[in-house]
Amino acid sequence: MTATSELESTGTQILVRLYNEISHLIDGNHVERSEVRNQGGRYCAAHITYKVEWTFTPQVSEQRLYGNKATSIHFGYKRSAYDAETTHRCQLSRTHHPLRTPFINQILSAGGSSLSNANTSHEIWNFGQHSVHQQCNTCGGDGHVRCPSCYGSGRQSCSYCFGSGHTTQTRWVTDHRGNGHHETYQQACYHCGCTGRVNCGHCSGSGTEQCASCRGNGFFTDITTVSVHATPSVQINVHSQLSAKQLLGYLTQQNTATITRHLAFSILKTQNTMDETWQIQYEVHTTAVELDFSLRSKTYLAAAIGPSALTYLRPPVFDDIFTEELTDLQKIEITKKTKLSARRARTFFSTYSGQPVLDKAMQLVANLEREGFTSPSDAVNAACQGYISQASANALGKCMKSLLDKISPPNSFWSWMLVTSIPATVLTLGAQNWLERNPISGFWSLAGVGILVVALAFASVLLVSPIAVTVSAATSAYRRRSVPPEYRQKPRNWQPFGRFVRITLLFGLLGAASGSLSHHGYLPRMNNQPMQSIEQTLRLHKLPYYNQASAWMHFNGFFQPQSPTPH
Repeated sequence: MTATSELESTGTQILVRLYNEISHLIDGNHVERSEVRNQGGRYCAAHITYKVEWTFTPQVSEQRLYGNKATSIHFGYKRSAYDAETTHRCQLSRTHHPLRTPFINQILSAGGSSLSNANTSHEIWNFGQHSVHQQCNTCGGDGHVRCPSCYGSGRQSCSYCFGSGHTTQTRWVTDHRGNGHHETYQQACYHCGCTGRVNCGHCSGSGTEQCASCRGNGFFTDITTVSVHATPSVQINVHSQLSAKQLLGYLTQQNTATITRHLAFSILKTQNTMDETWQIQYEVHTTAVELDFSLRSKTYLAAAIGPSALTYLRPPVFDDIFTEELTDLQKIEITKKTKLSARRARTFFSTYSGQPVLDKAMQLVANLEREGFTSPSDAVNAACQGYISQASANALGKCMKSLLDKISPPNSFWSWMLVTSIPATVLTLGAQNWLERNPISGFWSLAGVGILVVALAFASVLLVSPIAVTVSAATSAYRRRSVPPEYRQKPRNWQPFGRFVRITLLFGLLGAASGSLSHHGYLPRMNNQPMQSIEQTLRLHKLPYYNQASAWMHFNGFFQPQSPTPH
């Protein structure tokens, strides 16, 4: 078979495969497979080269251990020899070719598939550890330092006689007539034996204590490990008559492991460019194709390369297929309805689950982990296999996240609202009552009130959060049962915590502002009437532990009625 006929045969096969993949992906999403028309295509020979330059560099890790932890290669206290060994090993890492020979042989023996290794750095040699002792500067190598309590004397003043050696006692004395009186007298201190000094309790009389810096060892062991790492840098060249610029951009974005799964590379040549580097070039001769296909009287262009039809140019065909869904989302955004109603969410869910691509995307969004939940558009892009614009993927992903929050909620907003309304109410009324009776004077007073309200908001929500999480978990789990398991989101019942801390803080600050305005006469005084009404209506004093909590708040100046103004 001639080169031309082989190119024609391969190009035709790639075009057919690419068309089948696209039509199969589109099938069932508002259109039938037969509506996707093959309008023909083009093919050409393509030559791709990867130039990988491996740079060999040392990586040094150091650690300091207490006491004697000497390794097999040890330099005693000879710091200069130790540093010289580290420098020597680093120099060998860069220039000593025998160290890199096993790595290079491994690359060469793997052939073209070794290009997949050019994604990350590799450790190719480890010199092992070498160590040196370092005297502790704090204790001078002794392992002990002077006791700070007795300043090294080992003795300190007796706490019973305060260093005098005797104590003053009182006794009752009567004369011959029976009259008595108290008199004082001096008695030898039996704790210190009349010396006024006792052994230091901190060091037990030794005058020294263990050095905290070296833990009593007097020295450290510094250990260094030097390893050789091969770090790749990749340069790509593309020779193709069809969409060469797009192909180069695609290859640049993909890691080499992905590319080698689709294209069979071979080693072109190798060379040592410098002492620290080694260069290897890979090449592949393959076929690039461009496919024209039409859908509903609109023509699209897709491009692929290689026998497996690795697609590198994907038109946003799903933008047109889902034009009705995207138009509805634009209408919602224009009318400022950023949150979906439950009815509308059900409608979108029914529509999306009826389209294979959107159905798969919803399942991917429902199973997103915590770190990926902020970007649901990635799930939409993956389900559409890239045949959608980023703007449309963002809109659909955002909608899927919202509708799943409605029909398969990860937590219960109203459960958190119900539970945290109690501390929010108490903080609001407490701040209002306290500032109604106590004026704010100066910046530091204002700052202190603000810090206190922030701390109380966080602490109060934290206190009731276990209850809120429990109620939220039960409520959201019950609601998630209304959808099939594959659409059920993973529970995130702690997620609203920060939001309700901010809500509670806002109410607390509003209460504080209201109380301050009432104190200065800009608002009528409440005189603790709201809290008294709540206590009487709900009969809070009959609740367990409420009386103790109420007494504590009264003691700290909260919920006290205004003292009557004397006339």
